[in-house]
Amino acid sequence: MTDADNLTTILTNEILKDPAVVLDNPKVMRALLEITDSSKGDNVLDLRAIFAARLEERMKRLEDTNRTVIAAAYDNLTGTNQMHRAVVALLGTDTLPQFVQVLNHDVANILGVDVVRLCIEGDKPHGSKPVDPADQHSSTIVALPTDGAASYITQQRNDPAPKQVTLRRASELRTTVFGTFSTDIASEAVLRLDIGVQNTRGLVVFGSRDPKRFAPNQGTELLVFLAQAVERILRRWVA
Repeated sequence: MTDADNLTTILTNEILKDPAVVLDNPKVMRALLEITDSSKGDNVLDLRAIFAARLEERMKRLEDTNRTVIAAAYDNLTGTNQMHRAVVALLGTDTLPQFVQVLNHDVANILGVDVVRLCIEGDKPHGSKPVDPADQHSSTIVALPTDGAASYITQQRNDPAPKQVTLRRASELRTTVFGTFSTDIASEAVLRLDIGVQNTRGLVVFGSRDPKRFAPNQGTELLVFLAQAVERILRRWVA
């Protein structure tokens, strides 16, 4: 028996032991179909080859879909874990200054944003100490005029019911919130707050240098959860 005969015997035995080696390999299947095509006449149409090609294309699309679904699920799980960590960090604060510090550092790092601002309507967002207008942008807390929160969300348009979370390219009014940092901010997430005490309203605004970090087509469910948690925590101190 020649070496070629030996090789043929070995290959045959291996294929018979595990036919999936051939059936699951698109390149091998395509080569077998091409050999079959070359043996038939020009006036013969082999529907098996057409079916196999379509099936292969559908399998590719299915694999791509599966990868997309898995990636989306992973991103969602990661985002949920990040938001839970941020809320737990905020829940551990005992004073408003500590809350602001955690918001500005821990939460900003967890969520991967460049600047955080806590904006509260009225001239006393600290609870007792008025904010100096000349110095209000030097810290995380910013004082807004009455109805200033809704005005910033709607960019001064007449909208009686602004959304709780707005994701967008940075507003032309961003200097109101970010002050001297406004030139660096390319996109923002604006969280509307209804603190509830004496009808106090405010905002948490996350700013990013990345213009694609926040966009209107992104999901907002986790940020709504964060806004609702912040509202309840702030009621401890803001009145």
